[in-house]
This record gives sequence, C-alpha cells and structure tokens, in this order.
Amino acid sequence: MTEIAQPRLQRYLALDAYRGFIMLMLVSHGFGFGELQGDPTYGRIASRFEHEPWEWISFWDLVQPGFMYIVGVAMPFALAIRTQRGVYSAAWVLLGMLVFYVIVEMKQYRKWTHPLVVIGANSIFIYAVSGWILRGWLERVVGVLTGDFLFIETLAPVAKTLAVLAVMYSMNDWLYKRKIFLKV
Repeated sequence: MTEIAQPRLQRYLALDAYRGFIMLMLVSHGFGFGELQGDPTYGRIASRFEHEPWEWISFWDLVQPGFMYIVGVAMPFALAIRTQRGVYSAAWVLLGMLVFYVIVEMKQYRKWTHPLVVIGANSIFIYAVSGWILRGWLERVVGVLTGDFLFIETLAPVAKTLAVLAVMYSMNDWLYKRKIFLKV
C-alpha cells in the first residue's frame, strides 16, 4: 500500500518575527526607561514605555494585545469587546502584524528577522526567564559585573536592561541552535 505524503505546513516567518518582537518588548520591561520618567532629556521617550490613562494609548499599551493576538485564543473575543467599547487598539495590533507580513513575506526582507525569530521560536522560555525564574538574579549579576553602569549616569538603567536582555537572548539562541523548544 502506498502512503500519500502529507503536504508540509508552511511557517510564516513574519509571524515568528512578530512574535519575537512582541516577546522582546515583554521581556525588556521597557528597556529600563521606566526609571527615567522625570528626566528632562529622556522623559518623553520613557513615557512611551508606560501605560497611558484611558483617554489614549501608548506604544506600551499595544504590547500585551500583540501577545494575545499571536496566541490567537482570545483575539476574536477581544476584538468584539473592544469594538463594542469603541476602543480600537486591536486594529493597531493587526496593523503591526500586517506591516511585518508585507515587509517579511511580500517584500522578502528577511535577514533582519533572525534575532526576533530566535526569541519568537522559544517565547515560553524567554518569557519565563524574564518574569519569574532568572530575571532578578541576572540583574544582580550584571549589576555586580558592570558596576550597575553608573559610569554612564542617566542612561544606566537602560544599559543594564540591555545587558540583561543580551544574556537572556544568548541563552535563547543557544537553545535555538540546538533546536530545543519549550512547548505547552
């Protein structure tokens, strides 16, 4: 008896890259900009990484809806509820995914996506590490090894967060190269 080959499912690199982008935003904890809220130079940028009052949305307000979209479970329900309330943040999330799709899949600009794909392919690992497994420990180690970046003064929290992200990314990349993926 001849076995019929099943068609291989196509992965959309744009979706993996967008997942990686959203995960990078989630695990970055605002890249340390939250600590610069009152700074005259960086306060405006820092405000984009904080939640806005209900009258408006900031970039940061779109990260979690982006994650929910990618997970895909709650999106139809969330879209319906937000439409009823007159809040259209879901439309911005969809627009973000559309931009990734056009750039990556249609225009074929793919080389830049690798770091985001590495994060997106093992998003459970990096989210767990950033949230409740190693984040505090990594921040303490990086702080000790770098003197908390105090030599760069105002942007020290940003530099420290980027260093912690680099360590987390390296761990994720190590898993990715060995094709080790955590799944639920």
